[in-house]
Amino acid sequence: MLWVDDVKANVNYYVNFLQFEEANVIEEWGWAVVEKDKLQIMFTRPNEHTPYKGPRFTGSIST
Repeated sequence: MLWVDDVKANVNYYVNFLQFEEANVIEEWGWAVVEKDKLQIMFTRPNEHTPYKGPRFTGSIST
């Protein structure tokens, strides 16, 4: 999960420049998933109750 300022802009970048596919976007939640091969990346706006100081990784990586 990546916290970002602009979910749609990040999805567009990954789709248009890095050749990912848009898997799921829920704009009213500020949440999206892109995927390529077997890799999925989730983007979200931070929770309003959590201090936010710019984009950051908030999850785990597994194989």
